[in-house]
Amino acid sequence: MRVFFFWLYLIGLIAGVCTSRLLAQNTTVASPTPPSKVFKIEAELRSRTELRNGYRQLRNDTTTVAFFTGGRTRIGFNYQTPKYALVVSAQDVRVWGETDGRSNKSIFQLFEGYGDYFFSERLSLRAGRQRLMYDNQRLFAQNDWRHTANAHDGFNLRYIAPKLKTELAVCFNQKVEQIFGTNFSPDFSTYKFLAVHYLLWSINKQWTLTTINATDGFQDAQQVEKIHFRHTNGGRIELTQPKWYATLAAYYQWGKTVTDQSIMAYYLQPEVKYTPNNKWWVRLGAEVMSGQNALNTTDTKFRSFVALYGVAHRFNGYMDLFTAFPADLNYAGLVDPYLFVNYSINEKWALRSDYHVFYSQNNFVQNGSTIKKYLGFENDWLLNYTLNDATKIEWGLCYLLPTESLTYIKKGGNADLLNYWGYVQLTFKPTLFQHSSVMK
Repeated sequence: MRVFFFWLYLIGLIAGVCTSRLLAQNTTVASPTPPSKVFKIEAELRSRTELRNGYRQLRNDTTTVAFFTGGRTRIGFNYQTPKYALVVSAQDVRVWGETDGRSNKSIFQLFEGYGDYFFSERLSLRAGRQRLMYDNQRLFAQNDWRHTANAHDGFNLRYIAPKLKTELAVCFNQKVEQIFGTNFSPDFSTYKFLAVHYLLWSINKQWTLTTINATDGFQDAQQVEKIHFRHTNGGRIELTQPKWYATLAAYYQWGKTVTDQSIMAYYLQPEVKYTPNNKWWVRLGAEVMSGQNALNTTDTKFRSFVALYGVAHRFNGYMDLFTAFPADLNYAGLVDPYLFVNYSINEKWALRSDYHVFYSQNNFVQNGSTIKKYLGFENDWLLNYTLNDATKIEWGLCYLLPTESLTYIKKGGNADLLNYWGYVQLTFKPTLFQHSSVMK
């Protein structure tokens, strides 16, 4: 528990120092808190029809095509004043035909439910179920592609200024009420404790610095009072020019796994983006996630980087072959050079094509032999149509050319077969009601 309190103290100290400096700055800029009382009701109806034949899992000689429609229905209420805010959002997520329409069993769930109290124009405390979205959402994301999305139960101390934003979020999970003890009864995919400090500093018009320092803890399978803490530290530096954008993100992961194995892992993401005009943009970069070296049988460290609670769909291909880390990589790590090209046909239509070349980051052994590191090639085509401010349609067609090495990594599949996936997604997201009144 000493590690827990040390990190909680350290993160809080950093947040406190940043906040103190911000409070001393000039506060003549517009406040992020609302100048009036605002009440808003928003809804979302989203359906996605999919044809899967190699999505997430490689196809083989016996698999058949999957075809279905799924989606979510969401309604949200937002009430804000200069002193406090309240957000409540509920959703129903299902595959069409999954439940009997005559059933009286409820599947409605709370997506978000939190309150914000504003100590000042910039400093607030948020408590309840909320989304944690930081940086490019690689480590902490709302995971909006997944119909259920993702939210966390906790407290979040937030400070927002013109050039600096900082947050300190703390969560502690417990599945049932306890008279004594803190037995979480975990499935080891959900943390028991989470603390994360996020800082975004706009140094000037060209340079931006982001830092994320997180600690998540998992309950020991045998000793319920013992928590194994994993720490992730790092950030991103960004350079913005009129037509060019360049960035480098780097994170180091250490601490203990749930089985008390020492962690030593890293993540890198260099990228450049070129925007010649308002029609085109091109992104070229790579993701590197460290993995285990199967040839080093004496290594006792856990070297597979885990991307915490972020989104993988937008980073490692729409086919979602690599989303559960590190299991989807079979602990060998990943190197993913990518090229994204986007063309805005007009105000309503946009076409995008993503290219990925996958490699294992480290050595992987199959049947006593080291496999080749090249895993395959993926190409994703996306066509977006904006009908109006509330309605959007997205078409996607993706394919994957796997290698024999990928079948070993994914524990199955036929490398001679083309894997493909197509979908049509309709999103209707209107504002049903909005009323504001000026504070006197």
